[in-house]
Formats: sequence, structure tokens, C-alpha cells
Amino acid sequence: MNGRGGLIAAQIVSGATLSRKLFPYSESIAAMAGDPPAWPEGTRDISQIRIAIRYRPQGLAFRRLGPATLNLDIIDYPGEWLIDLPMLRQSFAEWSAGVLALCRDDPRRSLAAPWLDFLKTLPVDGPADESGARRAAELYTRFLHRCREPRHGLSLVQPGRFVLPGEYEGAPVLWFCPLPVAPGSKPAPGTLRALMESRFDAYRRDIVQRFYRDHFRTFDRQVVLVDVLRALDGGRHAFEDARAALTAILGSFRFGKGGWLAPLLGSRIDRVLFAAPKADHVTPDQYANLRSLLAEMMAAPSLEMRFAGGTVAVRALASVRSTEVGRGRMGGKELGMVRGIPVGETTPKLLYPGKVPASTPPPGHWDEPPSEFPNFRPPPISAAPIAGIPHIGLDETLEFLIGDKFR
Repeated sequence: MNGRGGLIAAQIVSGATLSRKLFPYSESIAAMAGDPPAWPEGTRDISQIRIAIRYRPQGLAFRRLGPATLNLDIIDYPGEWLIDLPMLRQSFAEWSAGVLALCRDDPRRSLAAPWLDFLKTLPVDGPADESGARRAAELYTRFLHRCREPRHGLSLVQPGRFVLPGEYEGAPVLWFCPLPVAPGSKPAPGTLRALMESRFDAYRRDIVQRFYRDHFRTFDRQVVLVDVLRALDGGRHAFEDARAALTAILGSFRFGKGGWLAPLLGSRIDRVLFAAPKADHVTPDQYANLRSLLAEMMAAPSLEMRFAGGTVAVRALASVRSTEVGRGRMGGKELGMVRGIPVGETTPKLLYPGKVPASTPPPGHWDEPPSEFPNFRPPPISAAPIAGIPHIGLDETLEFLIGDKFR
């Protein structure tokens, strides 16, 4: 945009005009500008930032009108909350059956053992026991947190608010969990199942539906971050689980004019960017493979979105570039490597991050030890980064998402 002479300036709009919690931009910059630099705290609740972009419109007729302003609203929320979308189409019995089916196989079977053992002691159709319900919910929540640990890296973790509750921390509406009940059967009043089912319904109605109704109705562009490297790091189960989670989420969202969520979500989302973050954790020769793998993972939902009239793109992205490209020798060969300071350390290291497969790895791939994609601390930046912050792909991302607004 600036290369065409359109961009004049941009500034953050005061939070007094916004309806949501202000994104902590200044605090994030201060953390990365500290000594030593540190990553800001991850997203744990919804927040917003508005950027007013002053530009010169293209086209003779528009140029005569003088400069114009585009207000860009960016809404940040935990990606874990998206996994709740499929629950809106499920009954409590259907949702319970799906979760319990996942727990029949490892790694979930082992991780869920304390919760599943406790369920065996609960009289599902007996009198409602508040203490038993809360204990079952606590054990189930611990199980979900274990699923999210880096060594397991599972993504299909529902409900999302159990791992990142936000404003609902400690609320009784979160005191429920899946139960072994027959689909289609009705709970008797006053039973434990009736209590759990009523909280499941309240969770869907008062938390999930309200969140999407209040915060998604004005969206017309969406960025979906897919941590491909984390999924590869976690092994076959983590990779397959990430794909299943994305299929469930995007199959429910139904981008475009139609779909069962249209009355809830309001405006049509006409541009969707699938982005693989942490591109700076691999060498530049792997960016194409990273994009290719993500495109394959998103093939089916991408086709549906295009059919609905949406525009879809795939990018490898690093909003903050924390490494430099280097060369080193390993096994007698000179290879491309990345140089950066690993989190928790103080001196730079030159590391070989391994290769990213260009397509879904074959079964034999998982028999080999996975590549360990390192985690680096942020680069030193100025407390007033007028010259910008090193990145990978943000310019292409912005061009895709809002470039048409300047034409």
C-alpha cells in the first residue's frame, strides 16, 4: 500500500471509544523491549485494538476528495474458544458420547484415567450431588490441561473455557463434564445427569452463543492460526488431533452467506487467511513446505469456503521474527540453520530445526524421533519501535486482508 503512495499515517485509537477490553499493546511492547526481552503474556480473554489508517484513495474521482481514513478493528481472543462451536449442534448425550469415544484410545485413555475412574463411582441417574459434580468437573479439567501439555499437544479439547475460562474462572456453570448416558434418553428431574445437562445447556446458551453473537456479528475478515509446527512436534496423535479439531471448527462456522450459524454470526466473512505461525523457527527453504502442509490440512474447508464465495489464502507467518538465518555443519554437511537465543538462556545458539514435510507425513514418518522446533525469546526492540519490528509475512497478510480497501 505504501509502495503505491497510498498510506499517509496510522495511529492507535483511544480505548475510550471501544466496546471491548483494550488490547495491551503498550505492555506487550514494554515486555519485548525489556532487558532481557520477554514475550508478553498469551491471550487469555477477548480484547480489541482499533487502528485509524489515513491514506490517499486511488482512482481519479476518489483522489479529488482528498485523504480518507479506514478504521481497522482487530479482535483478539483465545483460539481455544473456537473449539466450542461444534457443541452448539450437539445435545449433552451426543457431546458426552463423542468425548468418551476419544478417550478409548491413548494418549487420552491414560491421561483421562483419574477422571474416568471417578465417573465409575458416580450414580448418573441417582440424586444430584453437587460435591460429586464439582469433583468430576475438576478431574475432567485437569485431564484437558494434560491434553494441552507440549508433550501431548492435543487440540480437540472441549469445552475451551475449561482450559481458559476468562471471566468465568470458578463459576458454577463450568461444573459439569461428559457422562456415560444413552443418546436420545431423557434425564429424570433431580438427578446428577439432569444437573450436568442443565449446566451444559447453560454453557452453550449463556457463554458460547453469547460470545459469538456479541463479538462475531461485525466480522468480515478472519485469521485462523494453525500451529503446524507444534502439531508436528507432538507426533502422530497431535497432528491428527489438530486436523480433526480444525475440521470440526470450520465445518461448524460455515463461512459465506448461508449456513446454520448465519443468524448467530451476522455479517458474512468473505476473506479467510490460514496462517502457520512461528515461521522464524525454521529456515526459509522450509516456508514453502510449511504453506503446502497447511494448505493440505485445510483443503476440504477451503473448497467449501471458495464455493460459498469467500476468498481463502495460506501463509507462513511470524508476527515477531526472533531468529536470523545462518549456516552450520552437521553430519559433515553444511546446512541452513537458525540463530537465536532459546527461551530461558542468555547466549545465541545456531540450531538445525529439521525439515517440514510438504504433505501429510506417511505412517513410517512417525517412527522416527520428531524434529524439535526450538522456542526462542523475542529479539531486542526499541521501546518506541517507529521503524517497525522484524517479522515474516505480515505485509502479505495485511495486503490480503485489507489491501482491497485501499483500491
